[in-house]
Amino acid sequence: MNPAAPSLPLRALARIMSGVNWLFYGYSVPFMGELLRSYGLRGASTRGAALAELAQLVERELGERDAHMLIGFASLWNGCMICALGHIYAANLAHFRDRGELFPLDEVELRRAMQTATDAEILAYVEERLTATDDARLLELLRHLYAIKRADTAAPDAVDRDTELLHAVASAYDWLNHCTIYAEGEEPPVIAYSQLNRHYRLRSRYARARAAATQRR
Repeated sequence: MNPAAPSLPLRALARIMSGVNWLFYGYSVPFMGELLRSYGLRGASTRGAALAELAQLVERELGERDAHMLIGFASLWNGCMICALGHIYAANLAHFRDRGELFPLDEVELRRAMQTATDAEILAYVEERLTATDDARLLELLRHLYAIKRADTAAPDAVDRDTELLHAVASAYDWLNHCTIYAEGEEPPVIAYSQLNRHYRLRSRYARARAAATQRR
């Protein structure tokens, strides 16, 4: 059962915090009220800053596209459509900007898959789409992340850097997704959870290219 609707002061504070989020990160999130209700202003701000710092670290080490793709799938396997779509869309925009071509994982198709497919079926879909590409490293990381999510265990004492980062992503988004799932409506908006959300021309070009590819299928 969803909790009661946020109070008027909480909704006002959520609007202010959403504006701050837009100013610093280029987007606002539809679950700010849930974060504030669960953790208060100080707790939500502290945790949000730590989450942004982790995302930036993963991006520096693995690249913009792959960082967002991994965060998106960590959220997807938690059942959170809002964060999954937002980060996978951001990954697709980064790939389209850098290579001038579409990445084979369409966020709209993944939205449909999340409604009916199991986690294992979604992984099989990802493997089918990426096996014939030059993205073997990303596929390996996604398989590793899936194994971590399925095992639901803490990171071992001695791990390689990739495993350490994947455990950090999985743990961080386990925390966040508990709030975002409550905030979901029947059709959550697809917002790029990155600075690329400000790039309207890039988003427009991407949308046209994706629509054309869909029509050709």
